[in-house]
Amino acid sequence: MTNNVQVFYDGDCGLCQRTVRVLKRLDTLQRLHWVDFRSTPVDIDTSRLEHEMAAISGGRTYFGFSAYRALSWKVPAFWPLLPLLYLPGARLIGDAVYRRIAERRQGICRIDARHPARGKE
Repeated sequence: MTNNVQVFYDGDCGLCQRTVRVLKRLDTLQRLHWVDFRSTPVDIDTSRLEHEMAAISGGRTYFGFSAYRALSWKVPAFWPLLPLLYLPGARLIGDAVYRRIAERRQGICRIDARHPARGKE
């Protein structure tokens, strides 16, 4: 798995599940290894994984938008977008967009039914 990226996602989140299904179809080289952190023991801070996707590539761990950047190097469908992902300001914008989507996903995740106070700290 040296050339692959391990991607950690929230298997209790409907939006995350749909995103994984789409990304699996785009991963024609099968370089992404998907890990549902809710059903598999992981060595990453699970409280952070409840809010952000994570990816391990080249021995480094990336979260949120940076994780999408890391997996984009492995998925041919994303290769044309790579230069855009590294333009000045792209990370700032990407982080803001990722946070906004992540905040909204809390309302559709099955975990919220078990933890109704989530996101109200």
